[in-house]
Amino acid sequence: MLRHTLQQKENHFLVEMLENTLRSLILEVWNIIFRMYKQENELEHSFRWKDTLPRFLYLMHTNCRYHHTVKWYADQLYVSPDALSAKLKKLYGKTANQLISESLIEEAKVCLLNPANSVQDVAEKLCFSDQGYSVNVPKSKMAYKVDRV
Repeated sequence: MLRHTLQQKENHFLVEMLENTLRSLILEVWNIIFRMYKQENELEHSFRWKDTLPRFLYLMHTNCRYHHTVKWYADQLYVSPDALSAKLKKLYGKTANQLISESLIEEAKVCLLNPANSVQDVAEKLCFSDQGYSVNVPKSKMAYKVDRV
């Protein structure tokens, strides 16, 4: 049904459907991560981290547009930034900063799917006060759109 809808030439909601499909895919990936963490956590003996890492993932997923620093997440979880990053590196092979950056890039990609959003609009939505920071996103909006096709 989705394939048929996407093939229609005069679908007025095509961009919105693509955005929602990509967001659904991202949510499914997070669901898999949460399930993997739950399985790994059953083997983990540390009670303190039992709720902390899923809370970090939840906070990151819901707040990465507004908060870009490991310190903010660590403060919310009452742990040190170094301890949080070390634990994430041990379990996922990535530091908190790497996970936050990847989440920001995915958010930027979702925003760039909407042709009405300029790079400046996306930078504002992701709370980048310095325009130069958005250059860290690996591809320009046009290059990202060309790759999607």
